[in-house]
Amino acid sequence: MNLYQDITPEYIPSRVFEDIPVHQAGDRRNFLLKELQIMVEDIPEHYQNKLPESLLSTLASALMDGMVFDIVSNLEEIQQAKERNQLDVRTRATNKHKAKRLEMAKKHREVIQTCQGDPHLLRSVETTNRREKEELEEHLKEEMSQVDKELILEMDQVVLEQQNTLSKGGIPGFTITTDPQEIRLQMYLLEFITRLSTMEIPVS
Repeated sequence: MNLYQDITPEYIPSRVFEDIPVHQAGDRRNFLLKELQIMVEDIPEHYQNKLPESLLSTLASALMDGMVFDIVSNLEEIQQAKERNQLDVRTRATNKHKAKRLEMAKKHREVIQTCQGDPHLLRSVETTNRREKEELEEHLKEEMSQVDKELILEMDQVVLEQQNTLSKGGIPGFTITTDPQEIRLQMYLLEFITRLSTMEIPVS
């Protein structure tokens, strides 16, 4: 998931449906509610029980003017940019480690070449090489673990910022939480909203 980040003050929604007659608004709301009900049926029962009819009804009403669709779309773009940046960070770390391994392998080959005529020295060099390789692998493992921890912490912060934006926006079902099940539930709701945003919603 990664819920999303704050919307800028200049942000103007692109899907606002203004001045919809009452009967048309009712059609839109009924359509949204029906689609939400259908989507809920596809998720695990445990989560279905956390999405009562009252919440779905309130969410359908919140989706009426189209602004929520734009908020979610904006947050998704921010999330994707963050994910691309994190992928770049991890790729650079991986390439750096690959270069260190190649450098050590080259060094070890060169050292071995210099002692081919001395079996005793060769055994000693091979032992040293194995130890150096093990030490390098342990160091690289710890280094990558630290990179991953930092990336996870960054994404946790993104989730909190997303939750803050959505809850402040008054979107039903969204609160600030670190509970994995509640976060999973919010992911389902975001998926529903995203799917609805691609549908041809009736205006008459």
